[in-house]
Amino acid sequence: EKHKPLPLAPRPKSLDGKEVGLLPTWRPSAVEILGAVGSLLQDRYTLKGITQEQPAREVPSRSGGLIDALGELMDDLAHRVDVVVTSTGDRGSCTTWCSHVSTELENRGIPTVMVATDTFTNFGRRQSSLKKQPYVVITYTPNPIRQLDENSIKQRAEAMLDTVIWGLTTPAQIIQEHNQELAARTIRPAGIIRASHPV
Repeated sequence: EKHKPLPLAPRPKSLDGKEVGLLPTWRPSAVEILGAVGSLLQDRYTLKGITQEQPAREVPSRSGGLIDALGELMDDLAHRVDVVVTSTGDRGSCTTWCSHVSTELENRGIPTVMVATDTFTNFGRRQSSLKKQPYVVITYTPNPIRQLDENSIKQRAEAMLDTVIWGLTTPAQIIQEHNQELAARTIRPAGIIRASHPV
């Protein structure tokens, strides 16, 4: 069906023995927050390892080649890791990028959690819904996250850790049922009437 949501990837029961991928945008803060999340996951689980990807280069969405340019990266990463955390949706272009790679990884069978700031969380879910993945797991932290010291970054990561773990290890069906109402409120808020034709 044209508008039927795609299923989330199957989740492992635990992260023990798993390779965790960390996929940042081009912002230094994304590398920092993902590094802190990765360290916390290593403290809690006996991971196979952490794969820290190089920061992405921004691909202007107006070129129409956002996913085309990322296709090989997504294919390669999907063969090297078991789960992924991507960051950070803290501006429009960053959130668009995170939403696209999160949905592309889910479609490749890789459980993915997206880190965003509270200002852009709803926007991120709307972007994901355009790729038929409205139930992606998005964990958020207060905006902004730029120019935070190491201790503040760690505290932000600690506050998001439980959601990250929940999103990577909870059965996909449970996540989808949990996020269904949230997605409905976010993507098509009650009382908002949309024009049948663009204006």
